Amino acid sequence: MSRLVTADTPLRWHRRLVRWRWTYPHRGGRPPVDARLAALIEEMARENPGWGCRRIQGELLGLGYRVGASTVRGW
Repeated sequence: MSRLVTADTPLRWHRRLVRWRWTYPHRGGRPPVDARLAALIEEMARENPGWGCRRIQGELLGLGYRVGASTVRGW
């Protein structure tokens, strides 16, 4: 009975996979929100407690800031 790989081959594959996994740059997730924009969102939410995230999003759009409702919802 012949083997397709030697006994060391899976170990070598595993070492290479681990080495690649820990050296590969992590580029996931949403880009961070600018600190000035975050402060503006907090201020608008604090001064206008009746406004929802969609209203604050619309007001920011009128000021020239294009953000998603889920970004505003976090504050």
